[in-house]
Formats: sequence, C-alpha cells, structure tokens
Amino acid sequence: MAEASNEEQYYETLRRWQELQVTIARLTAEERALRENLFNGAFPSSKEGVNTYELPDGRKIKGTKKVYRNVIQDAVANLPAELAARVLKQKWELRVGPYKQLDKDEQKIVDGIITITPGLPTLEVVEPKGWLGA
Repeated sequence: MAEASNEEQYYETLRRWQELQVTIARLTAEERALRENLFNGAFPSSKEGVNTYELPDGRKIKGTKKVYRNVIQDAVANLPAELAARVLKQKWELRVGPYKQLDKDEQKIVDGIITITPGLPTLEVVEPKGWLGA
C-alpha cells in the first residue's frame, strides 16, 4: 500500500469485511434454525425428497428432505463384490500434488480431461495474542 489514503481505505474495507463476517455467521445460524423449525412444522412426518404443504392463502411450501449417505472407504473391502458392483460407483478425483509434479506435456494431456475453474479465495485475519483491536 503506497499511499496513506489507500491504506486507510484498505483498513476500512478490512474492518467492514470482518463486521460482515460476524453478521453473516449470526444470520446464517438464525436462518438455519428458522428453516428447520418451519420444515418440521409443515412436515412433521416428512419423507426423503420433496415434501409439499399448501398454505391457506394458496401458496405452497416445498421442502426437500436430504439424506447424505457416505461410503466408509475402509469398509468397502468387506462388501461382496457383486453387491458392491450393484450399489457403488467410483468417482474419479484428481490428485493435485502429483498433477503439479507432471511436466508441461503430461499436464497438457491431463488438462484435456479436467475442467479448471478458479474458486473463491478464503481470507482470515489472525490477531496476535492479547490484541484488543484498533
């Protein structure tokens, strides 16, 4: 940051971002609690998938009950092969470390079967011990 005015603006932006992080966390928790209460109120005997409840004014609430089923990788070997073939599928994932170690020609070959898109950066402010703020 070359100029003082840029530095002041930067720190003001940082302060506002930190303020929003606190607000977002609070609002996210509140929204989640409200959503769960509304879902449970409208669908006390919900089923997996889409559930619909009609309001007296004609609007409808559609709530989707999601159930996540994750495979315990270490236990797959205990499943009979025929049963595993019927209920499991393999998902290919790129090993980023080895990919980065490929030479340019090898990377070019692999790049033909993957998509590369930038993600949203993360940002964290680490405050020193005993820091009381500015």
